[in-house]
Amino acid sequence: MTAALAGELDKLSAEKQALLLRALGDRKEAAPLPTVVAATKSESPAVREAAVAVLAKLGDASAVAILLDAALAKARRQKPPNRD
Repeated sequence: MTAALAGELDKLSAEKQALLLRALGDRKEAAPLPTVVAATKSESPAVREAAVAVLAKLGDASAVAILLDAALAKARRQKPPNRD
């Protein structure tokens, strides 16, 4: 069931993709990590954030680099501009 749901991800709007990713992260079955990893590269910030949340919850050691990149990207976006 989880794999079937993950297979439908690309057919949905960004808003629904984010919701489905979070639902996959809440299932007892492991979310298909390749699908979640691919979603971390989405153009939609909501989809990327949902995918990162699922990886943080369910990912294995292979997710560490992706989570680190996501954290650094978020920190760069939140950093105030230099006033030099």
